[in-house]
Amino acid sequence: MLNQRNSCYCIAMALLACFTASPLIAEDKKAAAASEGKSSRPNIIFFFTDDHGWRDSEPYGNPYIKTPNITRLAKESMQFMHAYAASPTCSPSRSTVVTGLMPHRCGAHYFGNPIARNIKVMSGYFNEAGYHTVSTGKDGFLQWGWGFSSPQGSRYTQGIGDVDRADKYIRNYKGEKPLLMYIGCGPPHQPWQKNKIYDPEKIPVPPNFVDTPETRLALADYYQDVTLMDEKLGKVLDALDAREDLKKNTLFVFSTDQGAHLPFGKWNLYDAGLRVPFMASWPGVIEPGSKTESMISLADVLPTFLEVSGESIPDGLDGKSFLPVLKDGSQKHRDVVFGTHTGNSNGAEYNHNNNPMRTIRTPTHRYIFNLEPDLLFHTSFRNPNPLHNPVAVYKSWQETAKTADFAKRVIQTYQHRPAAHPYDLEP
Repeated sequence: MLNQRNSCYCIAMALLACFTASPLIAEDKKAAAASEGKSSRPNIIFFFTDDHGWRDSEPYGNPYIKTPNITRLAKESMQFMHAYAASPTCSPSRSTVVTGLMPHRCGAHYFGNPIARNIKVMSGYFNEAGYHTVSTGKDGFLQWGWGFSSPQGSRYTQGIGDVDRADKYIRNYKGEKPLLMYIGCGPPHQPWQKNKIYDPEKIPVPPNFVDTPETRLALADYYQDVTLMDEKLGKVLDALDAREDLKKNTLFVFSTDQGAHLPFGKWNLYDAGLRVPFMASWPGVIEPGSKTESMISLADVLPTFLEVSGESIPDGLDGKSFLPVLKDGSQKHRDVVFGTHTGNSNGAEYNHNNNPMRTIRTPTHRYIFNLEPDLLFHTSFRNPNPLHNPVAVYKSWQETAKTADFAKRVIQTYQHRPAAHPYDLEP
């Protein structure tokens, strides 16, 4: 752990400057109609899950979780080992993806806040570019202007309902326009499917968790939901394989909005909350089975998609295209990525998620700046809603802490967050 007071102060000031910037006002430009030559531009399919921890699949180092389709995709893809969300909560993270702006800059830094009405989103750019835009599955991009239905999006985006319809749509797509398709997969977001295939007694428990029967049962349910997500991914991959004509000119991206709904994950600015799985396949362009250590932010998704499609990237975005990395994984992209958590704005039952923090991450270090260190860290995991949380887990930790020093230290670490958290992440 770092101890240089001056370094911490400088980083904190840099964070404050970054996260108090004024929102970008989207320029009111109308693109010309797409030319005939643009019909050969690549299709883009974005499979985006919810609350999936970056380690929680076979390709990212957990052989116990059954994820054969993520493993299958990894063999065709470039696997990013350092991809990071902008926020550890759903709507701020997703808002960054579709705007290319950090949560404070697009107006959505609180969970539940809409994107500002004057900010253009992904569907708006791609409809103007002559793409056919389709949204299916979890409605995280559809409510309150978070994405495809934003006033700066487009009424021409086609919604096709549940994610399980995505494979049929791909099999039957005959459009003359290139396709931009967002597939929002709900699992493994809470509530989790009840475990059917995992033995809770054999599940490896993370070293910073309190190992109780309740913890193991919750992990088993979460793993079950990860496997359910993997099955849905497999249907989409099968559909794309059946359309060789489509697949050969398609950039396929797999990722998630933030970490798992587990302690030190969602709502937290640690790697477990912000580091995400990210894979990209593109026949003839991306080297199959490759890995890259290049750092990217989910803010980079929009500008990358724009450059892939041959469109210009607007000035003023926080994201920047990592197309050079897709073509050559050895390319360096970012020296640092940023993350922010503010809290919830959608009612008293969620107010316990309000612990504002900011972070900066380099390849070797992380610094977390806690804006209100006197507050107990108080999230939905600690004060659970029985409809959406592993209710018994934290209570079992508290009970264990009455007699076990390790559990006591874990509870203390979880509830009390200092103003400055500097971490040296080198082994």
